[in-house]
Amino acid sequence: MHSQTYEYAMASLARGRRAVAPIVSAMLMVLVVVAAFSLIWAYTDSWVRSQRAGPALAPTERLLIEDAWFGSSNVTIYVSNWGRSPVVIVDVGVYNASGRLTNATVDPPRLTLGIGQLGAITVTFAWDPPGPWDRNTAYRVMVVTERGSVVEAWFKA
Repeated sequence: MHSQTYEYAMASLARGRRAVAPIVSAMLMVLVVVAAFSLIWAYTDSWVRSQRAGPALAPTERLLIEDAWFGSSNVTIYVSNWGRSPVVIVDVGVYNASGRLTNATVDPPRLTLGIGQLGAITVTFAWDPPGPWDRNTAYRVMVVTERGSVVEAWFKA
């Protein structure tokens, strides 16, 4: 009888040990899930903060070529800045079907436009009046900024 009690006690103890393993594994699984979630949360939070402080608030250039007036040997181009930062225009080109018109001087060579400001750039060509403007041809005007933005528009002479 004593051996039966001993066997019963050992069997119940063994059953108790088997019951501990699922509890420990469940606790470890919860710990792993919480740790993984914490890492994902930390990464997402830092990414969102960097997006709010970085590209979303970064200066954006928004230029509009308002108009172009063709003179006998020049073109005056009116440009406005609608962006959230000042813009420096470093290059202006006038193109026809054959390509960029050369032998030109740009005045001013660099134009800085503040936020909401309108400015004028005159491109003067080295040919005699009346110039090569064909009144039925559209000319492409291209403006390049210091940051590399390119804006273009088409105008008839």
